[in-house]
Amino acid sequence: MQAQPKPYVSARRPNAASDNRARLIRLVHVARRDLRLDEETYRSVLRAQGGESSANMNAAQLQKAVDAMKAMGFKVASKAKPAGRVRKAPTAARAAQPGAVVLAGDAESRKARAMWLTLHAIGQVRDPSEAALLAYARRQTGVDRMEWVSDMVPVLEPLKAWLLRSLPQVLAPYLREPAKTWASHKDAIWHDNWLQAVRRLVYGLEKRHVQLVDEYTDLWQLAQSAGVTVEGSKK
Repeated sequence: MQAQPKPYVSARRPNAASDNRARLIRLVHVARRDLRLDEETYRSVLRAQGGESSANMNAAQLQKAVDAMKAMGFKVASKAKPAGRVRKAPTAARAAQPGAVVLAGDAESRKARAMWLTLHAIGQVRDPSEAALLAYARRQTGVDRMEWVSDMVPVLEPLKAWLLRSLPQVLAPYLREPAKTWASHKDAIWHDNWLQAVRRLVYGLEKRHVQLVDEYTDLWQLAQSAGVTVEGSKK
């Protein structure tokens, strides 16, 4: 009996778009580790690009997150692989290499960094890097490192005031209309969170609270997760 020819099976081509997104997710996590970002700062970086977690971000958002982390001092390692097995240096040692900026990890420094990233996201700060934030803090205090500053009020209060001048204008168009008209694609949980955040802001305004940075920031982060962006030149 004549042997039957084997059916032709085409080679499965890799999904280039999927591979690129997976690569960017890995880069985001490598950058987070190398920069030693705490949870709050890491989430602030992602929200600045319209995401809540790397798993839920598209390739364009992930690339922006990687670019933002590069601006903060992250350097993508060369693809060239050395011969033999090489032990990686500890993260702290890599961060201490010439040109690297070690991020301060205390609560007040994290707060300053989160506000700085928010100001960048709304078009008020051109450079989101840690070096730029340190330069700003140095102008305010005369101290080179934020963790060396004994009183962070001269750093934090101007940043809060800056946000309170800017965020209300950015959010005004989205507070004038029901969220369902511009965020109809979001689920019921998001809309409930938005409503609760609006209520907290309204309560603060009615009580004439001066410090409403957290309320406005919560709304901005929710708006970002719905795809809201700010256009225009950065100062």
